[in-house]
Amino acid sequence: MEPIRVILLPGSVLPAQPAYGALIEALGPDVHAVAKDLELYAGDDPPPGWSLDTEIDGVLREARERGWETFHLVGYSGGGAAALAFAAKHPGRLISLTLLEAAWAGNWDWSPAHGNSGSSTGSWKHCRPSSSCPPS
Repeated sequence: MEPIRVILLPGSVLPAQPAYGALIEALGPDVHAVAKDLELYAGDDPPPGWSLDTEIDGVLREARERGWETFHLVGYSGGGAAALAFAAKHPGRLISLTLLEAAWAGNWDWSPAHGNSGSSTGSWKHCRPSSSCPPS
């Protein structure tokens, strides 16, 4: 049986290792988990031209370096927005997607062309919830 493979994306305040280090240790050796910092915070300044596509490329790079074709992706807060963007662009790469208090990626300042592309919430209009919410 293949080990479980998971990439964990943190929020904007706490770096990946302090955010997920104890969890990775608790998961044990049967889970190959990596705490990946957001590209936005890789240096002292945001990368030139930073966008969610920059974060998507960072996740792809991490998976490629580990030889992972498919994996579980977990994102908290800003990492949740990046994880959701990744899922929209590369759904076939994910075994599962887990979002924890995901930040809204927004759609302000989008051109009409971008708003209708596969990387926007517009591509989700055809989706339905997998289950109904319980009555309140």
